[in-house]
Formats: sequence, C-alpha cells, structure tokens
Amino acid sequence: MILIGHISNPSPVWEIEMINENGTVFLLNKTVDFAPTIEREISKTVKRFMYISSALLQSLIDQEKSGMNNETIGSADQIKNNITLSLQKEKIWGRKFKIVLKSKHSRKENGLAFKF
Repeated sequence: MILIGHISNPSPVWEIEMINENGTVFLLNKTVDFAPTIEREISKTVKRFMYISSALLQSLIDQEKSGMNNETIGSADQIKNNITLSLQKEKIWGRKFKIVLKSKHSRKENGLAFKF
C-alpha cells in the first residue's frame, strides 16, 4: 500500500485467543506463517533488447568487384550470382560469430552463434 508517496510494509498476522480458565482470563498469541509464495520464472524475449545487424559499409554492394560498370550492366538475372558485398577490407560475410550472454543473478551463460 502506498500512501502519499510513502511505502507501508505489511506487518505480521497475529492469531489471538482469549482463554477463561476458572475465572482467570489470559491471552494466547502467535504469528501466523503462511505457505511460501511460489516464485514465478520471469522470461523476456531478447528481440526487444538485442538487435544484430551489419554495418552500412558491410551491406553496400562493391560495384567494381561485382562487375557492375555502367556499360556492362545487364538484367538482374545476369548479375545476381556475381554480387559482392562490403566496401571494407575486412568482410563479415561468410564468417561465424559467437556472443555469450551471462545472467547477473544466476551467472549462467548462454551462447548465441550466428553467421552473416
């Protein structure tokens, strides 16, 4: 319960019994323990938090290596098997990569292997 910005932590639940034994009245009191709550496993999809993509220069077509000169451009069917991507020296295409995700709480690791 939150009242005016302050948090009220719940107090324990008490069981109180009034006993009358031959004119003598007294109380028996004890705290009630409830069954432990079942912890639910919280899972979140990684799609919302992780996005893996190539850099823009890796995604562009290298026109010189693909043989796409202004004079020799033909139909898409003629050049589709000869396309070379990446304008950078070190290319990512065809290489394998691995990302290891480690839980903060349980320290368990999960690996994610992918290939561009």
